[in-house]
Parts: sequence; C-alpha cells; structure tokens
Amino acid sequence: MFSKLKLGTKTIASIVSIVVFCLAIMSWVIISITSNIQTHEAKKLLESISDSDSNLADSFLSQMYIAIESNAEHFEKLLQSRASERELENELMGTIDSAGEALYGYLYILDPYYTDNIQNPKFKLNNSKLLILQTDDDLLGVGGMRTIQADNNINNLEGLNTAIRTGKVAIGNPVILNIENSTKAVLSMNIPLKDKNGQVIAVLGLLADLRSISAEMNSPDRRIFEGTQIFVINSNGVVAVDIDAKYIGSNLQSINKDASAIQMIQAVKNRDSGIFEYYSVSGVKNLAALKTISIARGSTTFGVVAAAPESSVLAPVRELIFDIIIGVIITSIIIALFVFYYINVGVVRRIQSISNLLFGFFKFLNHESKTPPAYLQPKAEDEIGIMAIELNRNIKKIQDGINQDNQAVKSAIQTASLVEGGNLHSRIEENPNNPALK
Repeated sequence: MFSKLKLGTKTIASIVSIVVFCLAIMSWVIISITSNIQTHEAKKLLESISDSDSNLADSFLSQMYIAIESNAEHFEKLLQSRASERELENELMGTIDSAGEALYGYLYILDPYYTDNIQNPKFKLNNSKLLILQTDDDLLGVGGMRTIQADNNINNLEGLNTAIRTGKVAIGNPVILNIENSTKAVLSMNIPLKDKNGQVIAVLGLLADLRSISAEMNSPDRRIFEGTQIFVINSNGVVAVDIDAKYIGSNLQSINKDASAIQMIQAVKNRDSGIFEYYSVSGVKNLAALKTISIARGSTTFGVVAAAPESSVLAPVRELIFDIIIGVIITSIIIALFVFYYINVGVVRRIQSISNLLFGFFKFLNHESKTPPAYLQPKAEDEIGIMAIELNRNIKKIQDGINQDNQAVKSAIQTASLVEGGNLHSRIEENPNNPALK
C-alpha cells in the first residue's frame, strides 16, 4: 500500500512520522524527569504543611501543659500549708487564664483535710471529693474566668484517675464530655500533687478545647491543596483533632477500616514521620504527611497528619504532562502543515510541472499533439530548477532538430518529384539533424 502512494504523500508521511516519534521520545524523557521532580516537590510541600501543623498543635498542647506544670509546685505548697478554698480558687484562675486553648481547669483534691470540711457547696462531688472547676469564657484574651459547679463527670476522666493511681503526669485519651449541660470534645492534662510523704493528695488539670483546635488547624486559609484535612491521633489511635468534629474521641481504626489506618496508628506508636498512602473514610486515596510530637516531657505522643487527595497533590504534575502533550500535538501539527505545504508547493508541484512537460513533449513526438508544450519557468536554482532548465534546453534542441529534419524531408520529397519529372540536376538543399537522414 505504501509503495502505491504518491511521492508527496510518502515523503510527508515519512517526515511527519519521524518527527512525531522523536518528539514523543523527547516528551517522555521530559515528562519523566519533570514529573519526578514535581512529585518530589509536592511531597516536600505536604511535609512542610505537616511540620507547620505539628508546630501549631505542639504550641497549643505544650502551652497548656507548661501552664499547669509551672504552677504544680506552687499548688503543692499551698495544699501542704492548708491554704483556704478561696485562695486555691483564685490561684487556679490565674493558671487557667495563661493556658491558651484550655476550656476548663480544675483542682481535684483527695486530702481529707479539705474533703472532710468542704465549705463551698460548689466544690463538692458525689464521691465527697473536692473539685474546684473553672472555665474560661475568653480564650483569646485575659480574664473571662469563672468558677462553675463541680461536675461529677470529671471523676470519669481517664487521665485524672491514671494520675491518682500512678502518681505521674497523665494525658488522657480525647473524649466527648458532658459538662454544663452540653457536650465538649476535650483532652485532659493531669499533674498529681503530693504531700511531704509523697502521697497523691490532689490533681491539677486542664481540659483542652479540641473542637476549637480542630477548627483552627483546618482553617480554609491554611489549605494549600484542595481537599486537605488535618487530623491528630494519639499513640492509641484515638482522634484528637479532625475537620469533622464528630470523629473526635473515636478510634481511627473503628472509623476507617482500611489497612492504611492501622499503618498510621502503628507509625505514631513507633514515633515515625514521613509520607504515607492513606485511604480516607470515603475511600479516596490520599498522600499523608505524618509528623509525631511529644508533650508532657515525652510522656505522650501525638501524630499530626496532613492528608490531601493524591489527585490534588499531583494536580500540577498532571497539568504539566497535559501541557507537554498538547505542546507536542500542536508542534506536530505545525510541522506537518509546514512539511505538507513545502513538499507540495516546493517539490511535488514542481516535479508535476516537469512531468507534465515531459508527457506533453512525448505526445508531441508521438504526433498525439500538433503543438509542443510550453517551456517551464524555473522557480529556484536548486536541483529541480536545474533539471527544468536542462529539460527546456533539450526539448528546444530536439524540437529544432525535428523541425530541421522535417524541412529536409520536405526538401527531399520536392527534389524527388523534380527528378521523377525528368530534372536530373535537382539536389536536396536542406541538411537534416538526424544522422540517419543525413
């Protein structure tokens, strides 16, 4: 089939095919290199987002922990010196006010000196323990502190009971707590306070407002990639921060059954950091940058995860590939059009003109036409132009020779007629061009 195609078609097809093939190879190399570079940079950007968010989470949690840690010794001395309930209440207000995102603060007292003589009924719990419970109505500003009725739900806080049982700092699991007739997503931080004999007599604690932290960490103006979500889990896999507040306090493994969720929890336990593949609850493939942080002097580990759909993270890569492919297609079309135009106008048409000249002259030679073809007007002095000039010269030469032969034949016929009439002195005056006729 290819051999039967016209010369121009074969030439154009061959040139365009080679050009497209070379462009395709070049594009593949460029796409491979740039895609790897851009993918690497996108992952680095995602890691930087995770670093930024981990610093933000660390600042929230560390500020709260430092607020109670720096005052723990002072409260121990106050309890050991039998300070009044009023004095303890006032000191607690200052502690909570400096604790950043702490929504509630409390002083849970087990010392019989206080529990057997509770003066303010606001402080009395059902288990006869004394609880000074306060809230901060102005988290961003100074002041706004108020003491509220002791809530018996505080007794159930895991971190509080762990601090009492072990005598060590305890950060509880994130939980949903019913307090002041509404549910709050909180994280408890607890420091045990001891008497001179080393016995736990009280616990100084804070409740972090996890919904407020979640909203700030997932603020739209912090999103670089479309669909980015920030979530924080502890080493047990319990969600502390999430764009969807309903997941706070739940175990990630119970929310997300995918194996990537288990891998994420294990990475936090191992205090690993890096880029992971993570499938969201809705089954969307994400690239997740994990950064682990430790608070409370390394006693508790949290994993801060910045997850974004892979399609969003790699969107610039796909856009680059698309642009390169479109560029190759446009370039191929331009080259094809140029080659088509040049081959047709600069080569094929000129060859066709020569072909028409030859065919026309052959018809003239074969007496199929009475008039010779018109001479070509060379358009350039290249090989085809030189061929046209030579054809014109040789056709003219042959045409002149034919005319000369014709005149000689005509003269011979006339002479023959004269000789036939008896004129033996008659001679052929014309010389033919053809050697045989000579």
